[in-house]
Amino acid sequence: MLVEKSIISEKLKKVKGLASAKIGDAQGVLIANGAIRARDKVMSVELKMPEAEGTSFVLPVKAIDYINSLPEGAVEITEEAERVRIKSRVGSAAFSTAPVDEFVAGVTYGVPDEVATISCDSELLFDAVNKVTYVCSEKSNKPVSAGVLFENDGKKLDIVTCDGVRAAHTVLPLPGEKYRMIVPAATLKFARTLGQAGQVAIYQDGKYAVIQSDEYIIRANLISGEFIDFKKIFKEIGRTPTVEADYILSTMQRCLIVADSDATISPTVLNFERDKIDIAVKTSSAEFNESVRCEGSVEPLMIGCNARYICDALKYCGDKRVTISAASSKHPIFVCDSSAEMLILPVMLKNKTD
Repeated sequence: MLVEKSIISEKLKKVKGLASAKIGDAQGVLIANGAIRARDKVMSVELKMPEAEGTSFVLPVKAIDYINSLPEGAVEITEEAERVRIKSRVGSAAFSTAPVDEFVAGVTYGVPDEVATISCDSELLFDAVNKVTYVCSEKSNKPVSAGVLFENDGKKLDIVTCDGVRAAHTVLPLPGEKYRMIVPAATLKFARTLGQAGQVAIYQDGKYAVIQSDEYIIRANLISGEFIDFKKIFKEIGRTPTVEADYILSTMQRCLIVADSDATISPTVLNFERDKIDIAVKTSSAEFNESVRCEGSVEPLMIGCNARYICDALKYCGDKRVTISAASSKHPIFVCDSSAEMLILPVMLKNKTD
């Protein structure tokens, strides 16, 4: 195989993290049939590379590092006697390689023959995903907390996350086959690093989620487990009052400077009154009090919250004005704009009854 170093190096850098994963005795990437293929225990990825047409060999991790270190120019890669040899204008190097059969054992690449896919703009999809993945947590003992729910009802695609304390929801007008699947957030973040140009499709194939574009195909193991009933939770959210997004975000960020890291010790208090929201927190060493003007009818309410969670939600709102509401001091706080809905569970206030 003869290829420009810049072309193969760009693709190898994208999958280097997966190439380092050791499954059995095989490590590295598979270059075969016009593509570079890599995998770990969660997903497999196939990056199209026409220069690899007609080849089939495993490129070990050290060989990847060697190629990335070469100067620009043509690189020739051949396999001989269970070794991969790499030649360039500065010399050559050879590395032991694993059998192709060992590398592909138990791993599915490519796409099913008969799947009806609906594509959308890649940037549109990943911007929507980015609005909700801030909630995902790898530290939770519930696997679904590290995943993103995709539910297509045939007319639209709901995208939802939940970590037990927070939830986020957005919608894309993307018709297609009905499905409901939980995709690892890490897989979606990885897919975004591969580039956002052109069209992308996301759909279910058995126990896998498939993310497909003209340049790559990713297959990821689905996450199993019970997910929140988001349709019930996000139903009939109050849309008042509205506040200036940047202003309340900067106010909450100042509040964070004062607040304890443990919100249960000294929760931030949101006090809704007529045309303003008073924001206050008091700790053993400091206190904070500021007000934010709001528009719309406001029912008097005092509720405790984690200021960091409010800040996180506000950072992913794209509108100039957002709504912040809650039914009572014991009900969730909703932060919403025209493109996403975020939920934060309240922190109970001492000596507060409702």
